[in-house]
Amino acid sequence: METKADLDNLLLWLGPDRSTGSQRYVEVRKKLVVLFEYRGCTAPEDLADKTLDRTARAILKPGFTFDGNPIAYLRGVARNVYLESLRESRTVSHEGLPELADTAAQVPFNSGVEELSVCLDQCLAELPGDKRALLLRYYQGDKSAKIDGRLQQANEEGIALNTLRIQVFRLRKAVRECVERCARAREMKFRF
Repeated sequence: METKADLDNLLLWLGPDRSTGSQRYVEVRKKLVVLFEYRGCTAPEDLADKTLDRTARAILKPGFTFDGNPIAYLRGVARNVYLESLRESRTVSHEGLPELADTAAQVPFNSGVEELSVCLDQCLAELPGDKRALLLRYYQGDKSAKIDGRLQQANEEGIALNTLRIQVFRLRKAVRECVERCARAREMKFRF
């Protein structure tokens, strides 16, 4: 917390008085740490603190209203903090499809990178062979080699480069949606 006033406001938001709010704060922080540990985060305590700090700042904003259990609000903030930590870490890398892996890294689920990789492999396997080959080839190479490869791929397919981009965009969208469905199906709901 930036100031003692921020902490006091958060404690009063969590409970009817400062004492009850303090007890609730300790319980909530422990549960947030467990939540982030369960999701495989490397710094669960930091993420729990970040969640509480962000909530404390949010409730001070003019016009803030939230009717309901504060835990539900904290759960939403924790989800956003978790997703941000995934984007910041960018630990997911799937050979040949870095952009798809980065997009899929934003999908929330609890078991970690291995499970995401399984979902990505499963979704790629569901694509027809020619579409899968087109998508994998599109992402081969580095920098200028990738650009040259895409030009060559478009020429070999007998289509304009922009048409190739549109086809790949649609394939990426289908794979991303499949990965999201797979990850949600595998995700075990964690409630606190």
